[in-house]
Amino acid sequence: MRNRMLMLSQVVFFILIFCLELTVAGVCSSHSEWDEMIEKYGPVPKEILEPLFGEEEEMRQNDSVVKQILRKVDFLRITRPTHMAHSCISRQDRIMHAINFYNSDNSDLYKELNPSDLVDPESPLLKGKYLESKIVNVDDNCVLRSYGDLSELGIIYCEYHGIRTAYQNSARAASEYTPKVGIQRHPELLVIWLLMLGLSSLLLVYRVVRFLRKAS
Repeated sequence: MRNRMLMLSQVVFFILIFCLELTVAGVCSSHSEWDEMIEKYGPVPKEILEPLFGEEEEMRQNDSVVKQILRKVDFLRITRPTHMAHSCISRQDRIMHAINFYNSDNSDLYKELNPSDLVDPESPLLKGKYLESKIVNVDDNCVLRSYGDLSELGIIYCEYHGIRTAYQNSARAASEYTPKVGIQRHPELLVIWLLMLGLSSLLLVYRVVRFLRKAS
């Protein structure tokens, strides 16, 4: 019994270390991607770094302070924003997915977003069925744009709602931009959270082993 518990504690420890390594690798990879984009396409638009009403602001207004803090360390993954900013960003994902498929099928690459291509039945995205239907803005404030070459590293963003919060934080870090509003999320906080989780797990394992030794 004691040997099994020791083996289990070792497995838990190695899993936590593996998760930590993946997290650090993901953060570094995301930063390097934005560094490359900035070098190729110039400064990140202000609307990406500090949108007027992005996911971050929407969460800040909708959630209690406690939930904000818990989300900051990715504890409440089940409490996703479900309103305007989130809906706009979901549309951005659909558009980017359609453009990627278009570029994989055609030699005449789609490089810069033309907003009319999202509603014009004769546009390459709609005519070619890469978009199943017209993209309707979630509100009157939505203005979709592209940053960079969409056939390479470029992305879709909204001048009012920005981009997904996690991706936005990577852009801020690469741009050395300090947010002005709300409780901000930072990728490095996930690393801290995993370290705290790892230490707690090790303490639990230590207590279990100590109890087993006393019992034997």
